Amino acid sequence: MKLLYFSFFIFILFELTDCSNNDKGKQVDEYGEHQSEVRGGRGSRGGRGTRRGSRVPHLGEPAPGSAVQGRITSTNQEIQKLIRELTESIQAKRRQNFIDKRRYKNQKAAIEKEF
Repeated sequence: MKLLYFSFFIFILFELTDCSNNDKGKQVDEYGEHQSEVRGGRGSRGGRGTRRGSRVPHLGEPAPGSAVQGRITSTNQEIQKLIRELTESIQAKRRQNFIDKRRYKNQKAAIEKEF
């Protein structure tokens, strides 16, 4: 069960982090060419001028310039809720293990005291 929780937690963290090698400052077009090549530009300054809004939004992130930019989206809220529940259950399990270990030590000490 711990392995399942751990793997799920790692999966969520992996999804939240930006792991793509594609995002090097240029947006890739549908056919694999970079936008600067499609626009006739050369290097980072070519093309239409500024690079405003060229980054692609990732999972749970609102699109740049959208109306919900300051708010947390529903998928992001669900992910945060799952992570919170997962960490709470892990903390409760660790707390219970600590209590059980302390109880065992106390019982062991009481038994040794009798003999």
